[in-house]
Amino acid sequence: MCQNYLTSQLSLDKVIDSETLKARPSFLNEFVGKSEIVRSLQVGITVSKKLNKPLEHILFYGPPGVGKTSLAQIIANELKVNIKIIPATNIQTLPDLIGVLNTLKDFDVLFIDEIHSLKLEYSEMLYSALEDNVLDLLVGKNYNSKAIRIKLPQFTLIAATTNLGAVPKALEERFGYIFFIDCYEDWEIVNLIRSLLNQWELELTDKEINIIANNSRGIPRNVKRILRRVIDYKTINSDCEIQDIIKECGFLFQGLTEVDLKYLVFLSEADRQTAGIKTIVQGTNTDELTIIKKIEPYLVFRGYINKGLKGRVLTLEGQKIIKEFQTFMRKKDTKT
Repeated sequence: MCQNYLTSQLSLDKVIDSETLKARPSFLNEFVGKSEIVRSLQVGITVSKKLNKPLEHILFYGPPGVGKTSLAQIIANELKVNIKIIPATNIQTLPDLIGVLNTLKDFDVLFIDEIHSLKLEYSEMLYSALEDNVLDLLVGKNYNSKAIRIKLPQFTLIAATTNLGAVPKALEERFGYIFFIDCYEDWEIVNLIRSLLNQWELELTDKEINIIANNSRGIPRNVKRILRRVIDYKTINSDCEIQDIIKECGFLFQGLTEVDLKYLVFLSEADRQTAGIKTIVQGTNTDELTIIKKIEPYLVFRGYINKGLKGRVLTLEGQKIIKEFQTFMRKKDTKT
């Protein structure tokens, strides 16, 4: 791959510091992709400023790495207000919840990540907080208990989740905006790559850009991770192959990982047309939870497999991608 790279000269004219590589967009006009969501947010923010009222509460849902946290920070920047970011798993007790809400000031943004992980009792306490800016508590036990009401500032809750189905319906209905942020289209990913390269003052060929896009799975976070490794390797050796660098990130072909391909190959070579989960676990030597939670969602999304009552079956698209991978590997072996 990158042989003798330690003795190679620097191929980049500038060194990019780690903070620059980690930088997120600061404002909506810098956010690449998801134009309809951006447009809706621009309208909501404009109205909020004009009426001098807090922005309505927002719920983002979708796969990890598509920009939910970035958008929350952008919204706070656009509103010129403070933002407090907290994972739902950090709210384990009632004092935790009260402490978070008590630190807020009027117009502040509170961002709760993975809100589906919030305990039900605390989710229910948010109902009055979101609707009336109050927190209703029951203090004491049995006959000695009494209800108290804590007045809260006017704030905006922005919540994110990768599992909308686990969010209580009553809580979901309290949000004024609900946005589904899906994996990015190919053209959106290409535009994102070009934007990042322009921001970092770097150049890649169209072929290299397309290879990165094809292996990103439509996830901006993957794009940034791959680009950081590309910069690392090209800083010490400009002759490194992009595909080899991407392999270092765990993607072997068209965004598929080693375990993805092992799964697909097993199905393609199975004696029966369908295979049950237990059979796949044994045949791939991969635990059931990893298969169900990590491997299959992307393969189903790409249309490579179908899941039914009788088991898993490889689709025509799945058969096609396996043949393409095998051809790709043969060509690579011929080169070496």
